[in-house]
Amino acid sequence: MNFGIDELETSSHRVLRIPLHGYEFDFDPSAYCMDNPDAAMLIAQGRFRSATDHFLRVGYTQCREGTRSLYASNRFVRCLAVEGGEAAPAADHRYLALFAHYDRDGIIDEYVVRYLSALRDAGADICFITSTAAPKELEKIRQFVFRIIIKNDAGRDFGSWYLALESIQTSLRERYAYVLFINDSVYFPVVDCGRMFAQMAASKLDLWGITDSRQCGYHLQSYFLGFSRNAQKTLLPWFAETIKSTPYMTKYGQIASLELGLTQHALETGLAVGALCSIDTINNDVLTNPRLSQWRSFLQVGRCHINPSHALWDLLIARYGCPALKIELLRDNPLGLDTRGWVSLAASPSLNPIVQRHLDRMKKQPCAPTAEQALAEASIPATRFSRHQDA
Repeated sequence: MNFGIDELETSSHRVLRIPLHGYEFDFDPSAYCMDNPDAAMLIAQGRFRSATDHFLRVGYTQCREGTRSLYASNRFVRCLAVEGGEAAPAADHRYLALFAHYDRDGIIDEYVVRYLSALRDAGADICFITSTAAPKELEKIRQFVFRIIIKNDAGRDFGSWYLALESIQTSLRERYAYVLFINDSVYFPVVDCGRMFAQMAASKLDLWGITDSRQCGYHLQSYFLGFSRNAQKTLLPWFAETIKSTPYMTKYGQIASLELGLTQHALETGLAVGALCSIDTINNDVLTNPRLSQWRSFLQVGRCHINPSHALWDLLIARYGCPALKIELLRDNPLGLDTRGWVSLAASPSLNPIVQRHLDRMKKQPCAPTAEQALAEASIPATRFSRHQDA
């Protein structure tokens, strides 16, 4: 092993990946203590310095021998139920949208219903994946979707998309020109999304997103991804195998392996990759066009240091037709930007009250950090644990 206990304990963004029983698991100190209360007690008594210390000294051997479970079974994503929706298949089979939903209050919010309605109007057949099981909530969206997958509260968005891929027969999936990975972290559409779909279809890209970024390495931001038929054949089996072989990943592990990994794997296999709002194009435009000088200060520090969906949010909408507005930007506003102008940029005034009601509910208590926040905090080195050859 390349890193000592001290370094692993003080580097909160390092991914420690553990080989165990033919799989790999990210080590999550908090989950390890919660699921192994005897270890937590020994740590509290001062017999071990930390969860990492306990695991490296005794826990790993016990897990290999079968006398300890690394995590409880509820840490692993699984399907609890599958229900049918009411939406008939679109005639042209253009878009298969896999929509990952999560709400801490178990609610399907108005903005999500509006999002699904817009996707349906764009010709998408929608599979909705959620941990919300209340019938009255599911009835809100049943008319827009053909399938509802109810899952446990594990796996995050990538686990949700994996369950959808496992649920939908390959022969059905292959009918579609594009498979879309979508989550509910944006208000959509802020402006007409038809331009985006038309532009991306004309681009002939194999893997595309609404926005891309160079934070921690070039990647498409995963809140909205489109896979052409070529990308489906190449990337979706790789994606499913990555989830299967690493059934538990921390947030940082998912970012490294999947958020960044999907784009990198696509590039390595020769697929055409790009975004509706390309950070490289925007960078060139802002630095050379005097009329865009108000955004120059963000880009002068370097493209690798900004999240364009935050720092350049208004430019993305006004100049590049970005139909998505990050919820985190309005809810948490990490950069302290003046975001009041979003209302005037929105194509429909009906969006404003929907957004305000959602934000009022979300601001009642803090939300967990998002992937965007995680990417902004640090690069994500990975370490593979290899004290012994795995049995």
